[in-house]
Amino acid sequence: MTQLLIVARLATDGFLPLVATVGGFVVDGFDVTGVAMSGGGDGNDGTTHDFTLADPGEWFDQLRETRVPTGRGREWTMPGWEAPRKLRLSGA
Repeated sequence: MTQLLIVARLATDGFLPLVATVGGFVVDGFDVTGVAMSGGGDGNDGTTHDFTLADPGEWFDQLRETRVPTGRGREWTMPGWEAPRKLRLSGA
């Protein structure tokens, strides 16, 4: 399901913003411009997704030197796609 959402976003907008954090602090950003899947296909048997990355667009300027309260949990998430969780930013 996640791959379908990513592919739909890429088809609509041409990229998907990706933010890398450490301890909630933004350390880098990228534009995901493509995704490819390899492996079994159900996500539980060694399936991997390879992202094609580009330098981030202007959207990243508002995230630079901020902290995103990520908390414990997943290694990744798509804020806004998991109601009612909201993404809040604070200055460094």
